[in-house]
Amino acid sequence: HIVKKLESTKITQNNQAVLDHFASLTDDRKTHVLVNTDLLKFNKVVGSDIEIFGKALQLKQADIDGIRMVNSLSVPTQVHQIIQMWKSKNGKLATLGRFTKNLMDAEAAGARIYWDVFDQGVKEVTS
Repeated sequence: HIVKKLESTKITQNNQAVLDHFASLTDDRKTHVLVNTDLLKFNKVVGSDIEIFGKALQLKQADIDGIRMVNSLSVPTQVHQIIQMWKSKNGKLATLGRFTKNLMDAEAAGARIYWDVFDQGVKEVTS
């Protein structure tokens, strides 16, 4: 497991190690279609960067703003609502692999992603 993680680590121009989380998933995990109960495992996967996260999941600005207004006191609830909206828009294409790529896009755009929370969620939804 650790060897796979090390092999999928890339060095960026500024010499920071960036882990390719998509490459570290097995094929079975990449194609795992997320169901509504799975989504609860990822409520704390992103910090307060809700807008960046929503955009990385290709949601409309109006949808992101609506979620933020309705759930203004709870970031985990906002994250959950954003993931649920993404799931409903993607249906059977809402796979763990696609979600992982979207999280990597959010991180590349500046969002703080808690990969340890993500890894724990992956274990829970695929075991």
